[in-house]
Amino acid sequence: MTRVLMITNRFIFGGIEKLLLDVFENRKDPDLQYDLLMLTTEKDPALIDRVKAAGVNCYSLELDRHGSLERQWHHYRALYRFLKEHRYDVVHVNITSYARVLDMLTIRLAGVPVRIIHSHSADEHDPLSRRIIRPLRKLYDYTATDFLACSDGAARHLFSKRICREKRYVVINNGIEVDQYRFSEADRAAVRDRLGVGDALLIGHVGRLTEAKNHGFLLEVFKALHEIRPDSRLLLVGDGELRQAIEYRIAEFGLGDSVILYGASADIPMLLSSMDVFLFPSVWEGLGISVIEAQCNGLPCYISDNVPRAAMITSNVWQYDLSEGAERWARHILDAENKRVDEMEKIKQAHFDILDSVRQLEGIYAKKG
Repeated sequence: MTRVLMITNRFIFGGIEKLLLDVFENRKDPDLQYDLLMLTTEKDPALIDRVKAAGVNCYSLELDRHGSLERQWHHYRALYRFLKEHRYDVVHVNITSYARVLDMLTIRLAGVPVRIIHSHSADEHDPLSRRIIRPLRKLYDYTATDFLACSDGAARHLFSKRICREKRYVVINNGIEVDQYRFSEADRAAVRDRLGVGDALLIGHVGRLTEAKNHGFLLEVFKALHEIRPDSRLLLVGDGELRQAIEYRIAEFGLGDSVILYGASADIPMLLSSMDVFLFPSVWEGLGISVIEAQCNGLPCYISDNVPRAAMITSNVWQYDLSEGAERWARHILDAENKRVDEMEKIKQAHFDILDSVRQLEGIYAKKG
């Protein structure tokens, strides 16, 4: 039995958490035992219930990276003791930031034989990490045994030039359960009826309310579009630390009756079926799994050129520079035909089916473990 510990900051609705949950629920190798360790206590109880139902043990340590040195030392000491007590063959650390350097050092000092670092972002939002921790990323070369990334851009963001130059990393596609995202006319009618949008042009977005997703620009695009199409509505699916600021901007634009702040949800396939257009103007992305899901649903997708081209799989995706401005973006949407396109087979052929991702990960674990 190979014991694998997955480490992540938290477990709420997000790209990393969705991938890990899908891996847990679709695992194939009976000789693998997964555990999950969260470095904070921030979690969604419904998601944790699904993790446990998949046979995964769940643990949490309260991380205080920006607290006093004494409190940070307490965290690393607790992580060291946890690893010594549980004795894992593989520890797989899922990150979006440089700030896991000392965690990886702790994992090495604890004697874990296989130490995997997995980059899920192509930029860094934490100024402290940019100034102080980024220069230390070369330490990953000596604390990690294996390097994974959701895209080449995510690898270049987090790994040293030597690791990237020597191609010592492996790209693991953030696979999804493709067939679950197939368009459903029944779901469309049910959700639109529940939301009260009728036959309105429904612009949609799925993503956490964070700086990376660029909701400010998204609202500017919708405002420009709404002035031309007053019957249009905007559906924002997700939650996060910028919710209050986004609510303020919605009120400032006078769009309170036209924007639906739906919050986090596990019903993404149904919500995608209710939409007419998918808008994704991110400032940075490791990959942009929401764009893959939207393409599975057949939606026309309008995305920024900060989203890796690896996410552009079907013929129904258009990529624009943010510098074009909100009015040009709105015009691109309104001038297009905006029809659904069923090209789900292209998603599978591009190996974004979760079963492909699971096979790839389990192959790495089995070989290393």
